[in-house]
Amino acid sequence: MSQLGAWGTALAFESSSNRLLTPCEIGVEGSARYAQHDVVGLPPFYEFIGPGLSTCQLTVRLSAREGVSPRAQLDLLRAARDEGVAAVLVIGGRPVFDAGHLAVLEKIGEAWAYFTGQGGLLVAVGELTFHEVVPREHYTVAANAIGSGAATKRNVVSK
Repeated sequence: MSQLGAWGTALAFESSSNRLLTPCEIGVEGSARYAQHDVVGLPPFYEFIGPGLSTCQLTVRLSAREGVSPRAQLDLLRAARDEGVAAVLVIGGRPVFDAGHLAVLEKIGEAWAYFTGQGGLLVAVGELTFHEVVPREHYTVAANAIGSGAATKRNVVSK
């Protein structure tokens, strides 16, 4: 068995002779944060505030023929989304987001593809959107650094 990655206990990406659950069409998007300052008689200017939070979209194919119960896996994912589970998202042995940052499952898009003659779900495709979250203790460390004067002077306006 080869575990390719995971998100907490709700999702394990793996490839083995008994089970195949791999992510595909992975996309990560990030941004920076800027503040706009309006100036009378002049165009506004932007000031860099800091990094923004990233998102990761990926697709998973859930197939009973590949050892994954589509309905059971979707139930696990829905429960984790609805409970606000935050865990490290790992793909290919590396965290998707910055070290120490967690991921929450923000959105699930489901396509139910094939059924048995009795109505059992055979194959489903899930489009998952994860959102980066920063653990609360990171903010405590940053606030202490600012209070001690260890903050950067990149954004400080001097007279």
